[in-house]
Amino acid sequence: TAYEIYQCDWSSDVCSSDLIVLIALGSFFLVLINSMTGVKNIENIYFEVAQNYGASRLKFFTKVLLPGSLPMIFAGLRLALGLSLTITIAIEFISANEGLGALIWLSWETLKTEKVYGGVIVIATLGLLFSTFLQSIEKKLIPWKEELKN
Repeated sequence: TAYEIYQCDWSSDVCSSDLIVLIALGSFFLVLINSMTGVKNIENIYFEVAQNYGASRLKFFTKVLLPGSLPMIFAGLRLALGLSLTITIAIEFISANEGLGALIWLSWETLKTEKVYGGVIVIATLGLLFSTFLQSIEKKLIPWKEELKN
């Protein structure tokens, strides 16, 4: 439930709500900056055509701004995805008693290298799965991006 997200387990030094806030702050600016760059990279001719045809604000947003900036928005989302995974593991390294980061850190301290490598492989696999999932969504939402590559 939503209440459980905001509860803090005091045996661990990390609250899930703190982790969510750190990930959100770190990811927000990556997506925001990439979105702004995507809008700035749209050629002026598209703005002029929409204005000349009398496009409403909604049409202007859905037909010009959003499609023109989606490639950069997804670039920001991919960066944010990697950063959020890194932040999660780093915070678990520092102050968690459970999770992949804590497992890797404890295994490193006790010289259990097989668990360290196992944790790293799991993290790499998670990153690959998340990235593949995001790329499949991107291919469905931005089919013209593949046409531009060819």
